[in-house]
Amino acid sequence: MHSIRIAALLLLPLVVGTTAHATLMTGNPGDATLKVDVGSNTLTWGSVDLDKVRLHWCGGGFTDHNVGQNIDPVAGHTISGINGDVCGMTVFWDSDAELDGDDGGTTYSLEVTATTTYVDVDPSPSPSAYGPYTVTSGSFSGQGPRLEIELSDQ
Repeated sequence: MHSIRIAALLLLPLVVGTTAHATLMTGNPGDATLKVDVGSNTLTWGSVDLDKVRLHWCGGGFTDHNVGQNIDPVAGHTISGINGDVCGMTVFWDSDAELDGDDGGTTYSLEVTATTTYVDVDPSPSPSAYGPYTVTSGSFSGQGPRLEIELSDQ
């Protein structure tokens, strides 16, 4: 009888385990806000058709959140009601993005031709390159567009 209890206690850490590798949203559902940034330069406006956002679950599988609308990626777009262990997100774009900005008094416009962008949220969201892109007007130097995801509880 004692050997069964000892074996059960030794296996308990394997059963309980930890999920230190992922962002865990429990209790109230959480939000994910998508934003485009260009580092030290300033984006002032953007426009892109957002098809859907795919949530990749740490335990395997995925869930698609259909959006199907034009958004301003500079202002951001929020996906609500996320509840679970998310390790990554794939954003599916339905058009090229137009981005306008200001680099210390010099205005510029960028066109981004990405069809999908993957953002790792394991163990916390990391900005991902959003491109390829071209400068369509003005002068732009520095870091190219990045897609950032901010996670929060409701």
